[in-house]
Amino acid sequence: MSEDYSTLLPPNWKETVKTWLHTDTPTLDWGGFIVGDAVMTASVLGKSEGVIAGLPFATAVFEELGCSVEWLRAEGDVISAEQAAAKEPVGRVTGPARMLLLGERTALNCMARASGVASAARAVSAHARSLGWKGQVAGTRKFTPGFSLVEKYSLLVGGCTTCVSSGCCCLRCCCSFAADFLLAPAGTAWTCRRW
Repeated sequence: MSEDYSTLLPPNWKETVKTWLHTDTPTLDWGGFIVGDAVMTASVLGKSEGVIAGLPFATAVFEELGCSVEWLRAEGDVISAEQAAAKEPVGRVTGPARMLLLGERTALNCMARASGVASAARAVSAHARSLGWKGQVAGTRKFTPGFSLVEKYSLLVGGCTTCVSSGCCCLRCCCSFAADFLLAPAGTAWTCRRW
């Protein structure tokens, strides 16, 4: 994907990542105590078909813990059913074993959520285009509290927009993406259609 949407993120977005780690990190790190600080490399596997999203957030999680990340696939790339079945790696993370474990759940949950939103956004946009829609698809509201930045970012990666303006097809997104879709070509009244 040619767009680098991470440049749209606000200056303080990495503080949110620190909050996620603070919330997820146990008071006593027994897993880290057991595995120690030996430097290891772990692969991030693409196990489900869909759009890859959330790489800046996952990178920030691991960097906060002193690990380095190498992405083998780009933000917005699509994992096919065949690639998912083969569990092809999309990235590698290197760092102390205990830090890999501390960041794993937070980074992968963030990527899974972001990829799900981006995949749904891409599907809705493709469906609208298949019906001859020439406007944009926009996610307008019903974001998860505390996670809206990731979800809005993921809409962009999936090919939607997050703003409502004349000429947009507006997706009222929610967790399940079971929502109404509002269609309005420029200069017309809003109409509602459920897909």
